[in-house]
Amino acid sequence: MLKTQFIVIIRAYVIQNNSLPGNHLTSFDQSLSMPEPLVKVGDVGHYYTNIGVAVVDLVSTMKVGDKITVKGATTEFTQLVRSIQIMHKAVEEAGAGDSIGLKVNDRVRKGDEVFKETGR
Repeated sequence: MLKTQFIVIIRAYVIQNNSLPGNHLTSFDQSLSMPEPLVKVGDVGHYYTNIGVAVVDLVSTMKVGDKITVKGATTEFTQLVRSIQIMHKAVEEAGAGDSIGLKVNDRVRKGDEVFKETGR
């Protein structure tokens, strides 16, 4: 009961003052930022530890410059796509059905999912 009363008091304060207690920002809403929406582009099929390259089986389009996030049971990081290779040849863009080589900043595991930020 006490926890519920505390939450109600904080909500009332935020509504009245448009900020949290001790928050020196001019507006509570300005302190919030929404993450970019993510769209799945593929799954990791293999990872070469010695060179830091993941083989990604694509289900959507990926291109150099995309901001991607890799998520798995023990993996989660975001990076920019610096290069894509298909059959040891550099390409600027790859589509659904392609298996690509992707240099990654951290270790990934088979089955990890690859997402790209869609922007707004």
